[in-house]
Amino acid sequence: APVAVSEGALIARKQLSYLAGVYLTSTALLPPVLRKIRAGGGPVVQVWICFALFQLFRSFCFLGKILKDSMNDGKSKSENPN
Repeated sequence: APVAVSEGALIARKQLSYLAGVYLTSTALLPPVLRKIRAGGGPVVQVWICFALFQLFRSFCFLGKILKDSMNDGKSKSENPN
């Protein structure tokens, strides 16, 4: 749920280019990693770990962007209170 909520917040803030970049990067990285697991004959648990790391990466990217933007908004408001 945190990934979906942070995605929604970024959509509401019209951060579509950022979202597209994270989607492209994370989606481009996932298949080669899954192929490597398959080629090595890894257990299914490695696939689930891979998916968990995929979501964790996206979560850090989205939450990091939201926090960074919030901090920048706070700075600009304190510099210009009007």
